Amino acid sequence: MKVIKNLREKIFKHQFTMDRMGKVNKKGLSPVIATVLLISIALVLAVIIFLWARSFVGEAVSKEKYGRIELACADIKFRAEAFATSPGYAQTIDVVNDGNVPIYGVDIRRKDVGTIESVKKFDSTIGNGKTQSINVSSSSFSVNDELQLTPIIVGTAGETKKTYTCTDYSVDVKVQEAQSS
Repeated sequence: MKVIKNLREKIFKHQFTMDRMGKVNKKGLSPVIATVLLISIALVLAVIIFLWARSFVGEAVSKEKYGRIELACADIKFRAEAFATSPGYAQTIDVVNDGNVPIYGVDIRRKDVGTIESVKKFDSTIGNGKTQSINVSSSSFSVNDELQLTPIIVGTAGETKKTYTCTDYSVDVKVQEAQSS
């Protein structure tokens, strides 16, 4: 019996140490591996958030001597006159650039009751102190219509040129009847 008792004690001790060793191995990851995993997960999340947020912020367009292109819009000063003959005949808009910024183009819109309808986008540079006549199709507007002219300027974004519409610096023009020559 003594032999069986000794054998039982040896088996019990052996099982206990095995269980205990098994529990030590089952505790989890080592602190070093856990730290590396946490840091890598944080970095991946940071990159994903950065790329997501970057899509909300467009590339800044700049203009020489102004920095941001929006600041150049403040120096735009221009006047315009619109002329129309009877329907079906020539219609022109004369634009005079009185400001310090060349105007790359003009977005022409007709104001109707409650709406603004696009008439034409004119893409031709009007230099400082220059005048440009814009011919518009005969069905675009008629005498006494109200037009809204919005200047368009060019800036750079990186290596490429981009246009920028200065919406806060629009000019309203009432179409006059053209004088016959």
